[in-house]
Amino acid sequence: MASPSRCGGGRDCSGWPVWTLHLGAVMLLDHDLARHATIMVADCAGSPLIPPRANFANRLQIDELPGVGGGLRHEAGSMELMKVIALRGLGLAFITRVGVEAELKESGLCMCLYAKAMGWFEAG
Repeated sequence: MASPSRCGGGRDCSGWPVWTLHLGAVMLLDHDLARHATIMVADCAGSPLIPPRANFANRLQIDELPGVGGGLRHEAGSMELMKVIALRGLGLAFITRVGVEAELKESGLCMCLYAKAMGWFEAG
């Protein structure tokens, strides 16, 4: 018999819902890359990047993106700051949709999702 999954405080969380939050590059709609339906990850290397600080859960995922290393970076300590920097047109924020839903609909931001196995982003 398999043991139940454990989470914070040793509680059984095996019946809890699980979902995947996809990482994407968030940019202004007038950014050169936003006009393409799909872009290669390496295409992002020509733009300033806005990664989260090293203590964020998805930072390792961002550091492993092929072709994104180096270049100008605006390392941010919060999702809100990443969003503000992107809204000012100062770079591409690598985040999930969580926390930017309203801006994606109302403020002129575009999000291209990253498909890890393919090495490209798809507009979403």
